[in-house]
Amino acid sequence: MERDRIFHGSTIADGRERLHRRLFHRFSSPSLALVLRWKRFLWESPRLHGFALELCSFLHRIRALGSAGYRPSCETGLYFELDPRGFLAPNKMTRSRSGCIQKLHACQPWLSPADWNLILKGWDEGYKFGVEQHGTQESRGIL
Repeated sequence: MERDRIFHGSTIADGRERLHRRLFHRFSSPSLALVLRWKRFLWESPRLHGFALELCSFLHRIRALGSAGYRPSCETGLYFELDPRGFLAPNKMTRSRSGCIQKLHACQPWLSPADWNLILKGWDEGYKFGVEQHGTQESRGIL
């Protein structure tokens, strides 16, 4: 009889009600409502949303510029690599990465080395995905 009360009685119902009150109280707080309104406002005005994202990016870049180890550089890779015969040959991947940065700099000269590094991270991820999906670079002619 006690077992039925625990599983089917008021004990479980009371627990559910307490949980519901806690969740309702937590998710109906004024701060959450303010955050939800702000996100809806940004979603409905994409220019302001873009401006807010650029402002956040600007603040993080200023903080990075002020750090002790900051060096404005862009690492594209080694210029030479060993070919299958053991001779030095120009690295195709480095040339492709450098070409990508040069094209972007010609089109959008305001990009900084931080932007270039972000673009190269995307380039690296795309390269990894291509190699994982299609085998080695030599067998499929990725580069």
